[in-house]
Amino acid sequence: MILHFQGWPHVHAYLRLSREPQRQHVGEALGEITTLVEGERVRTFMEAAMQQPFAAEGAFMPGLLPARFVPGPVTTGTMYSFDPFANQVVIAHVRGDQLRGTLQKRFGGTDPSEPYRLATTDYALEEYADVFGPIERVENTGMLLRDVLIDHARSGALHQFSA
Repeated sequence: MILHFQGWPHVHAYLRLSREPQRQHVGEALGEITTLVEGERVRTFMEAAMQQPFAAEGAFMPGLLPARFVPGPVTTGTMYSFDPFANQVVIAHVRGDQLRGTLQKRFGGTDPSEPYRLATTDYALEEYADVFGPIERVENTGMLLRDVLIDHARSGALHQFSA
């Protein structure tokens, strides 16, 4: 059983049950990992998955993450649990001097007059607008977060989590 509940900034809750442990990993096999991966390591994986295919200068995955990798098989079903809300990946065009908070810390040494392409989700762009500052424009990539996560896993990115 997997249970996720998050009460801020609004309620997110989902429950996934499996009667047969061998069927808990539904979908296409993407790889296998040997160690528990959670927190910032998952955020790094997700941000790289959003950033790389669109040649963005950076990425932003906000807040608490709804999933983690546990030792064993990783499948497309695992990636769906990382994005249970079907978020779209978007590219925000923002000048370096307009970035705030977390993004300003990450890109603080950048040229303030240069525009940057930052990959994120449509949800993050709406809920964390204060971090991006004024946005010059937004590109919709036409891809769901879960699909870029699957592509990233297929590219071999899961190998970093195996001994």
